[in-house]
Amino acid sequence: MAVQVYPDDGKPTLLADGIPANLYYWGYVNDFTPDDNTVIGDLDVVSYIAGVNVPFADFTLNSLSAHVARSTAEDIAIENVGGSNTSVYGYFATDNISSGDPAGHLILALRFDDAPRFLDDGDSMAITPTIALGVC
Repeated sequence: MAVQVYPDDGKPTLLADGIPANLYYWGYVNDFTPDDNTVIGDLDVVSYIAGVNVPFADFTLNSLSAHVARSTAEDIAIENVGGSNTSVYGYFATDNISSGDPAGHLILALRFDDAPRFLDDGDSMAITPTIALGVC
């Protein structure tokens, strides 16, 4: 099972401000496994895979099990609209966007277990935005 990480870059934001009002989800296209030290610059995005805004209000608590609370939103589509095929290794979420690019803090990141996933021009892939909080 893929492990979603919450890099150090976004942890102060989560503690000081709580979950951001809007999260922007992005597919990343480089062969990289996120960890606690990951920053936005480690994850390559391409202009033809735009960020998808998911307001925090769209999340609902789905489960509380083994001291981990999981909240999900409806599936979103990561779309390839660039004119060429690409590989997507995972996704990440930021708390801001600037001129169509990821900005702000890196809140969470996940590498697909079956990475890379191939995304043909004009196709999309569904992901389920998830926030999981538990004991350390």
